[in-house]
Amino acid sequence: MYNYTCLQCRKHFAAAAKNRLFCCRPCSSTYNNTHGGGFTGRTHSDTTKAVIGEKSKGNPYGQERQAEMCQNGYMYVDAPKGHPFANCRGRIKRARLVMEACLGRVLSRDEKVHHKDEDTLNDDIGNLEVLTASGHGSLHGKLQNRSRNPLGQFA
Repeated sequence: MYNYTCLQCRKHFAAAAKNRLFCCRPCSSTYNNTHGGGFTGRTHSDTTKAVIGEKSKGNPYGQERQAEMCQNGYMYVDAPKGHPFANCRGRIKRARLVMEACLGRVLSRDEKVHHKDEDTLNDDIGNLEVLTASGHGSLHGKLQNRSRNPLGQFA
Protein backbone atom coordinates (compact mmCIF):
# COMPACT_ATOMS: atom_id res chain seq x y z
CA MET A 1 0.00 0.00 0.00
CA TYR A 2 1.11 3.53 -0.80
CA ASN A 3 0.13 6.67 1.11
CA TYR A 4 -0.98 9.75 -0.83
CA THR A 5 -2.57 13.15 -0.35
CA CYS A 6 -5.48 14.04 -2.66
CA LEU A 7 -4.71 17.06 -4.87
CA GLN A 8 -8.31 18.29 -4.60
CA CYS A 9 -9.50 17.79 -1.02
CA ARG A 10 -6.06 17.31 0.63
CA LYS A 11 -7.32 14.19 2.39
CA HIS A 12 -4.75 11.47 3.16
CA PHE A 13 -5.53 8.09 1.60
CA ALA A 14 -3.88 4.73 0.94
CA ALA A 15 -3.93 2.95 -2.41
CA ALA A 16 -2.47 -0.23 -3.85
CA ALA A 17 -1.59 1.47 -7.16
CA LYS A 18 1.36 3.76 -7.71
CA ASN A 19 1.09 7.41 -8.77
CA ARG A 20 -2.45 8.13 -7.53
CA LEU A 21 -3.37 11.82 -7.47
CA PHE A 22 -6.94 11.75 -6.15
CA CYS A 23 -8.80 9.86 -3.45
CA CYS A 24 -11.98 9.41 -5.54
CA ARG A 25 -13.52 10.15 -8.95
CA PRO A 26 -15.49 13.22 -7.80
CA CYS A 27 -12.25 14.82 -6.62
CA SER A 28 -10.59 13.96 -9.94
CA SER A 29 -13.49 15.44 -11.95
CA THR A 30 -13.66 18.59 -9.85
CA TYR A 31 -9.91 19.16 -10.12
CA ASN A 32 -9.85 18.53 -13.89
CA ASN A 33 -12.82 20.86 -14.50
CA THR A 34 -11.28 23.69 -12.51
CA HIS A 35 -7.71 23.31 -13.78
CA GLY A 36 -8.20 23.30 -17.55
CA GLY A 37 -8.45 19.60 -18.17
CA GLY A 38 -6.01 18.58 -15.48
CA PHE A 39 -3.09 17.91 -17.81
CA THR A 40 0.01 17.92 -15.63
CA GLY A 41 2.53 16.34 -18.01
CA ARG A 42 5.10 17.85 -20.32
CA THR A 43 4.13 20.11 -23.18
CA HIS A 44 5.68 20.14 -26.67
CA SER A 45 8.31 22.72 -27.48
CA ASP A 46 7.52 25.33 -30.15
CA THR A 47 9.86 23.52 -32.58
CA THR A 48 8.05 20.21 -32.04
CA LYS A 49 4.66 21.91 -32.46
CA ALA A 50 5.82 23.36 -35.80
CA VAL A 51 6.98 19.93 -37.02
CA ILE A 52 3.70 18.31 -35.94
CA GLY A 53 1.74 21.07 -37.68
CA GLU A 54 3.63 20.56 -40.97
CA LYS A 55 3.16 16.79 -40.89
CA SER A 56 -0.56 17.05 -40.17
CA LYS A 57 -1.37 19.36 -43.09
CA GLY A 58 -3.45 17.80 -45.82
CA ASN A 59 -3.89 14.05 -45.88
CA PRO A 60 -2.36 12.37 -42.83
CA TYR A 61 -1.48 9.34 -44.97
CA GLY A 62 0.82 11.42 -47.16
CA GLN A 63 -1.15 10.70 -50.34
CA GLU A 64 -4.74 10.64 -51.48
CA ARG A 65 -6.55 7.48 -50.51
CA GLN A 66 -7.25 5.32 -53.52
CA ALA A 67 -10.47 3.51 -54.30
CA GLU A 68 -10.54 0.18 -52.56
CA MET A 69 -12.50 -3.00 -53.12
CA CYS A 70 -14.70 -4.26 -50.35
CA GLN A 71 -15.60 -7.90 -49.70
CA ASN A 72 -18.80 -7.58 -51.72
CA GLY A 73 -16.89 -6.73 -54.92
CA TYR A 74 -17.79 -3.03 -55.17
CA MET A 75 -15.28 -0.20 -55.32
CA TYR A 76 -15.48 2.35 -52.51
CA VAL A 77 -14.12 5.91 -52.57
CA ASP A 78 -14.03 8.81 -50.11
CA ALA A 79 -17.48 10.37 -49.86
CA PRO A 80 -18.03 14.12 -49.92
CA LYS A 81 -18.14 15.57 -46.42
CA GLY A 82 -21.54 15.00 -44.82
CA HIS A 83 -22.81 12.57 -47.46
CA PRO A 84 -25.92 10.83 -46.06
CA PHE A 85 -24.92 7.36 -47.31
CA ALA A 86 -21.24 7.33 -46.32
CA ASN A 87 -20.25 4.32 -44.25
CA CYS A 88 -18.48 4.48 -40.89
CA ARG A 89 -15.13 5.00 -42.65
CA GLY A 90 -16.46 7.93 -44.70
CA ARG A 91 -16.57 5.88 -47.89
CA ILE A 92 -19.30 5.28 -50.48
CA LYS A 93 -19.75 2.96 -53.47
CA ARG A 94 -18.04 4.52 -56.47
CA ALA A 95 -20.93 3.65 -58.81
CA ARG A 96 -23.38 5.52 -56.60
CA LEU A 97 -21.14 8.60 -56.53
CA VAL A 98 -20.70 8.50 -60.35
CA MET A 99 -24.46 8.33 -60.85
CA GLU A 100 -25.11 11.14 -58.36
CA ALA A 101 -22.58 13.35 -60.15
CA CYS A 102 -24.25 12.61 -63.49
CA LEU A 103 -27.76 13.37 -62.18
CA GLY A 104 -26.64 16.35 -60.09
CA ARG A 105 -28.44 15.15 -56.95
CA VAL A 106 -28.09 12.66 -54.11
CA LEU A 107 -29.89 9.38 -54.74
CA SER A 108 -32.64 8.48 -52.30
CA ARG A 109 -32.43 5.50 -49.97
CA ASP A 110 -34.82 3.56 -52.22
CA GLU A 111 -32.76 4.11 -55.38
CA LYS A 112 -30.12 1.53 -56.33
CA VAL A 113 -27.45 1.74 -59.01
CA HIS A 114 -27.50 -1.27 -61.36
CA HIS A 115 -24.52 -2.40 -63.46
CA LYS A 116 -25.98 -3.41 -66.82
CA ASP A 117 -23.13 -5.78 -67.67
CA GLU A 118 -23.09 -7.22 -64.10
CA ASP A 119 -19.44 -6.16 -63.70
CA THR A 120 -19.35 -4.24 -60.41
CA LEU A 121 -15.92 -2.80 -61.26
CA ASN A 122 -17.17 -1.17 -64.47
CA ASP A 123 -18.48 2.18 -63.22
CA ASP A 124 -18.74 3.79 -66.66
CA ILE A 125 -21.88 5.96 -66.78
CA GLY A 126 -23.11 4.07 -69.86
CA ASN A 127 -23.05 0.86 -67.82
CA LEU A 128 -25.05 2.28 -64.89
CA GLU A 129 -28.76 2.83 -64.40
CA VAL A 130 -30.87 3.89 -61.43
CA LEU A 131 -33.60 1.51 -60.29
CA THR A 132 -35.88 1.34 -57.30
CA ALA A 133 -34.89 -1.24 -54.71
CA SER A 134 -37.82 -3.48 -55.62
CA GLY A 135 -37.18 -3.08 -59.37
CA HIS A 136 -33.51 -3.91 -58.88
CA GLY A 137 -34.36 -7.03 -56.89
CA SER A 138 -36.90 -8.26 -59.43
CA LEU A 139 -34.47 -7.59 -62.30
CA HIS A 140 -31.80 -9.74 -60.66
CA GLY A 141 -34.40 -12.45 -60.02
CA LYS A 142 -35.25 -12.50 -63.73
CA LEU A 143 -31.59 -12.42 -64.75
CA GLN A 144 -30.90 -15.50 -62.65
CA ASN A 145 -33.99 -17.28 -64.05
CA ARG A 146 -35.26 -17.85 -60.56
CA SER A 147 -38.81 -19.02 -60.32
CA ARG A 148 -41.11 -19.42 -57.36
CA ASN A 149 -43.21 -22.40 -56.37
CA PRO A 150 -46.95 -22.06 -55.57
CA LEU A 151 -46.03 -21.12 -51.96
CA GLY A 152 -43.99 -18.15 -53.19
CA GLN A 153 -40.65 -19.73 -52.29
CA PHE A 154 -37.70 -19.77 -54.68
CA ALA A 155 -37.55 -23.16 -56.39
